[in-house]
Amino acid sequence: MAEKRFLSKAPIKEALIDIQVVLSNDVTIDNLDKLADEIKNEYPKKEDLARGNFNIHVDESQKISTSAEHNRIGIRLTSSDGLQIVQFRLNGFTFSRLEPYESWNQMEQEAKRLCNIYFDVVKPIEINRVATRFINVMRIPMVGFVDFDTVLTAAPQIPEKLPQGLSSFLTRVVIPYVDIKAAAIVTQAFEAKDGQTVPITLDIDVFSVQRFSPKEAEHWDVLNKLKEIKNDIFFESITDKTLELF
Repeated sequence: MAEKRFLSKAPIKEALIDIQVVLSNDVTIDNLDKLADEIKNEYPKKEDLARGNFNIHVDESQKISTSAEHNRIGIRLTSSDGLQIVQFRLNGFTFSRLEPYESWNQMEQEAKRLCNIYFDVVKPIEINRVATRFINVMRIPMVGFVDFDTVLTAAPQIPEKLPQGLSSFLTRVVIPYVDIKAAAIVTQAFEAKDGQTVPITLDIDVFSVQRFSPKEAEHWDVLNKLKEIKNDIFFESITDKTLELF
């Protein structure tokens, strides 16, 4: 594992905070459109979020017919500089920060502000899931053969009697944290070299499925615990040699 420390060049491609909620039946997409108007000066670019359904029907004569429909489920707003994205949906809220990542405090502060605006309008009945996800892309300098064991502490292993080269890999593990009713999905991936570097993705998704009152701050306390789990996983997953790059 690598020693925990502040990273001036953290390899974070995208970081997000996600809060899923239960709304009353009288909340509609029109309520979400009002949110876009409220923050349009800071988040001027608006896109609809839709869910599609594709149906196949076979009648008594074996004639097949199909139909498709798209339902708006929310809106996606992007900041003027393109670095921050907020989703207001009928089932929840997501705030994303793209690279360059600044800090958890900065991200949490803006997420809280936007989430409070969302809650004021939709007045959720309850929160039923919170999560934070960090997608790291580590670009390892390509100098001859790259030994993935010098990059990751749990790199994929090839049986010793087989050729030891790797042109791509994808691993996914789910780690339960029973004491705080949470779990982490850790994905490691490598697909192709990009010329001068070997890009390795370390995707850490930590979530907790439990009920919270929207009127309390407990869900933010849990999110901070999930962030600490994310940090533990990141530093336990890479070597000190890798850490020197950041």
